[in-house]
Amino acid sequence: MKRFKIIIAVGVLNVIHGAVHIFQFIQSLFLTYYSFQHDEDNWVHKVMENPIMGLLWGFLGFVTLYIGWKDYKHHKEHHD
Repeated sequence: MKRFKIIIAVGVLNVIHGAVHIFQFIQSLFLTYYSFQHDEDNWVHKVMENPIMGLLWGFLGFVTLYIGWKDYKHHKEHHD
């Protein structure tokens, strides 16, 4: 039963990890669009300059790092 819980937990972490990658792709689209448009009245500019968005991206970066580390440890344990 313990092995089953570990497999489910790693699967959930991988789903979250994949969702974060999708979010990062959208973030890249925003950054690319923003680099070409420097109009300060643009809605993308307002989103990019919002400090809450910066905190959100920082938090997601930390979550991605944590999930990646857990995934690395999980795969290392099974390959050694």
